[in-house]
Amino acid sequence: MLPALSRGQADKRYALAGEVDARMFGVVANGGTTSAALTANTVAMQSFVDYLTSNRRSGVLPPGDIRINGKINFRRRPEWGLRGLGRGVTRMAQLADNMPIFDLGTDQSSSMHSWHLRDMSFAYWNPQPATNTDAICVLCSDCPYNGEFRNLRFENGYYGFKTIPGQVAPWGCVWDGLDFGAGLTGGAINWYGTQNAVPNNTFGRLQAACDNMTSTVFAVRGYNFRIDSIEFLHNTNHQILMDFNSGSVVSIGSIKLEQGKFLNNNPLLRFSTNAKAEIDNLWIGGGDVFDRDIAGGGVAYLVTAQGSDGGWDSHLDIRHLIVSAFVNKGAGAVAAVNIGGGAAVRIGRYIDIGETGDIPLTNSASSDSSERLTVTDQIMPRLSRDLGDADYAPTWRGPNILTYQTVFTAPRALNLPSDPNNLFNGQYFEVLSDGAVNGTNTLTIKCGTTNLRIITTDKVKLRYQWRRPTSGPTANGWILTQYETLP
Repeated sequence: MLPALSRGQADKRYALAGEVDARMFGVVANGGTTSAALTANTVAMQSFVDYLTSNRRSGVLPPGDIRINGKINFRRRPEWGLRGLGRGVTRMAQLADNMPIFDLGTDQSSSMHSWHLRDMSFAYWNPQPATNTDAICVLCSDCPYNGEFRNLRFENGYYGFKTIPGQVAPWGCVWDGLDFGAGLTGGAINWYGTQNAVPNNTFGRLQAACDNMTSTVFAVRGYNFRIDSIEFLHNTNHQILMDFNSGSVVSIGSIKLEQGKFLNNNPLLRFSTNAKAEIDNLWIGGGDVFDRDIAGGGVAYLVTAQGSDGGWDSHLDIRHLIVSAFVNKGAGAVAAVNIGGGAAVRIGRYIDIGETGDIPLTNSASSDSSERLTVTDQIMPRLSRDLGDADYAPTWRGPNILTYQTVFTAPRALNLPSDPNNLFNGQYFEVLSDGAVNGTNTLTIKCGTTNLRIITTDKVKLRYQWRRPTSGPTANGWILTQYETLP
C-alpha cells in the first residue's frame, strides 16, 4: 500500500489520475545540501523509481530541484513512466561530480519497453569539465526500447545521453523537445561503440548550444529513423555536429547551424562508410558571426561522405544546401563536400547567400570529390535568352542551354567555367547557333585561355560535359559529347 501525503502536501496535488506522487516516498524538492539531506533524498528517489518500475506505474515529481548525491538506477522493467512539471520547473540536480544522474537498464531481469521520461531538466550542481566523462545526465547501461524521451533539458554535464559501449542503443523510441545546453562539455548524444545500427527511432525538434562542447555533438547509428528539425548554436570550438556511424540510414527534415568558427579539419556532418541519408534542408547561416582560421591552413568541409571503392558505400541526398559568407577570413579554406571513393552525394539546389563564393562545392586541390558529386539544379535543362552579338561567360548557377540567334558582326567567344571547385562530373552546357555565325564572324568555345573549338558554320548544336581531368588545366575536363546540325 502506498504511503499517504501529509496534510500540507495534499493541498498541492501534482499527480493526475493513476499517477504516483514522489512525495509519498519522501522525495523533497529544494531540500538541504548537507551530506545527510542529500543521501536521504537520493534513497527516497531510488525507492520511488523502484516502485514505479516494479509495479508498472507512472509517477510525477514536484516543482523545484530534486537534489541527490548518487545516480538513480532504473531496473530493466516495462510499462512505467516518470515526468516532472516541465523543463525549468522540475530539475534533477546532481551534487556528486563525475557521476550519472539517471541510469537506465541496470539489471537483466526483464525488458525495458513502453515507458516514458519527460517534462524535466537535468543539471549538475558544479560545472563538469570535459575530463569528467562519467557526468552523463541519462546513461543507458542496457537497451531501452519503444519508449519516449520528451520535453527534456540538459543544462550541463559531459553528455546529455550516452549508451555504454558494447550495448545496444535505444531503438523504436520517440525523442522530442530536447534542449542540450551550453554547460555540456562533451556533446549531446553519444552512441559510439554500440553493437550495431538500431531501427525506428523518431527525433522531433532538437536544439544544441555547442559553446563548450569538445567532442562530437551527436554520434548516432541507426536505420529507418528520422530527425525532423535540429538546430546547432555557437559551434565555436568547431566540433563535428553529427556523426552517422556505419550502417545508418536516416531521413532528416532540416539542420541549421547558427554561428560558428572553422578552426580545424573536422567536417560538420560526417557519414561513415555504408551510411545513407536524405536531408531536406541544410542551412549554414543565419547568425552574425562565421569565422575561418584553420590551423595549418588546411581544408574543412561542411559534409564528408566516406567510401571504400566497393561494397555498400555511403550515399547522401541534400535537397537544399544554403550557406552564408564569412565575417572574418583567416587561414585555410572551407568547401561544401568531401566524398570518398565509392560514395556519392547529390545536392538538389545549392544557394550561396550573397553569391560570395566563400564556400565552393569542393576543393579540387585536396579531393577528387567532383567525380562523385551531382548538383541536380545544374543538370536540369534551362534555356537562355538570345545571347546576342557579344562574348559570354556562363555561370554554374545560370542557364545551361545557350542560344545565339542574333547575327554576329565580329568573332565572338563563349568562355566556359574554369573554377574546378564549382564543377562536377556530368555538368554540361549546350551551345546553339541559329542565325548567328557567318563568314569570319565565328564563335570560339574556350575555357580560360584554352580554345576548345571554333564554330565556323551556323545551324549547329554542341554539348560540352565536364569531368575532373587527371592532369593539366580545368579546360582538359570539358569534353565534346554531342554535335549535330540543325534543320
